[in-house]
Formats: sequence, structure tokens, C-alpha cells
Amino acid sequence: MGWPRQPPEPPQTAVGSTPRLASLASDGWELRSGEASSKANPTTFSMPSLRERRALRRGMAVKLIFDQEGVEEDGTVTVQAERMFVLLSQPNGEGYLGLLTSKPQLLEPSEVYLCAAAEIYFEPEHVIQIDQPPEDFVRLMFSEPPTRYWPYF
Repeated sequence: MGWPRQPPEPPQTAVGSTPRLASLASDGWELRSGEASSKANPTTFSMPSLRERRALRRGMAVKLIFDQEGVEEDGTVTVQAERMFVLLSQPNGEGYLGLLTSKPQLLEPSEVYLCAAAEIYFEPEHVIQIDQPPEDFVRLMFSEPPTRYWPYF
């Protein structure tokens, strides 16, 4: 599955519009619900409180679980999970927009949307860890526009 575009300009959106969440069916990846994972494994899967996950600010880093679709050498389609950090850039509706801080280890970035500094939309239910990265790193990440903009449709 290839990612056919890399827009040079941010998409034009209506005031107050909220981006859609990624889905395996249309994007080849999606975010796993940390809340569902925690409920399914309460003794081994801990995560920040809902209050903490709703109080995120620009420059904070959050760890999310990305389920990614891939094709094995024999042609079998599989879904694998990878935990990656996203640097929060702004709140948006019920969720947040942020920049992926690394490239996926499981997929080739040229083949999918996910790559370092790609814009990611997520909601509090997806956040499994909160961190505060060094200020120099935050400045560096925000010194350039996103490498890819997330669609609002």
C-alpha cells in the first residue's frame, strides 16, 4: 500500500473541523485504544489517568500504539503493533494533532503515510504514556512544517 501524496501546503479546513482517525482499511494503519488495552490487561497494562490525558499541552510527548498493515514475503497480509512517540502540537476538537518523532521500524516510510514529522491525529483514549522531552528537541521538531499533513475528511 503506497501513500500517493505529500502535500506541500496544509489542507484548507473549515473552522472547527476535526480530523478523522486513521483506519487500517483506508490508511494501512490505525491507533490502538490504550483504554481498551488497559481494560483487557488491567494487571500488566497501566496508563496515565483520563484527567492527565485530557490536559496535554503543546510540546509534550505521548506514546501511542500504531497497528500497521504489512505484506509478508509470501504475500500474507499481517497487522503488527509498534509503540512510537508523538510530539503534541495542538489540541483539535476532542483530540490532538502532533508530529511523529521517529520513523516506523516495521514499514518503509516511502510506502506509507507514517514517517518522522508526519502529522498524527489522536484522542485521549490512545495515549499510553506521557513525557516531557528536552526543550531543544521540541524547538527542533517545530522548526519545520510537518513532512505530511493529516487529512480532515
